[in-house]
Order: sequence, then structure tokens, then C-alpha cells
Amino acid sequence: VTLQDRVRLEVVRRLRAELPELETIAAALGLSARALQRELQSEGTTFREVVDGLRKNLAAEYLADGHHSITDISFLLGFSEPSVLHRYFRRWYGMTPA
Repeated sequence: VTLQDRVRLEVVRRLRAELPELETIAAALGLSARALQRELQSEGTTFREVVDGLRKNLAAEYLADGHHSITDISFLLGFSEPSVLHRYFRRWYGMTPA
């Protein structure tokens, strides 16, 4: 299990209505924020990239399962409102979530 996997797990546990901060995730993993950044960098990524990739994948999964509204998905992924999800989804996939 890589540090990226551990970060993803912690983010998913805390991802509701707001995006968890780097410091919160680092503390949950028993690391300082700087140590987490350094270790992720050694794995070739950043905290932001891990979180964005996780949100991208979860957005697609939630839409595919058809059990959640776009508003619900926005909340589940920590976006402030559905329009923000639309903007990110268009950037990720070249189309809106609808």
C-alpha cells in the first residue's frame, strides 16, 4: 500500500461537504504536513493531484451508478455547489456531468 493509497482512504473518510486539508490528512496518517508533501513528491505526485484524481474517479463512479443527484455528488465530493462540480467535470472529461 502506497502513501497515495493511504491518503486517498483518509480523504474519502472525511470528504463530505468540504475538502479535507493537507494538515488534517497528514495528522491522521501520523505525519507532519511537510513530511506528507515530501513523501508524496518522492512518489511523483502532490496532495492536490491525489485529491483531484480521487474526486475525478468518484464523480464518474457516482454518476455511473445512477443513485445520486448531481447536487448530492457535489456534496459528497466536497464541492461548494453543483456549478463547481460542472466546471471540474468539464475540465476532466470534456463534458458536463448531466
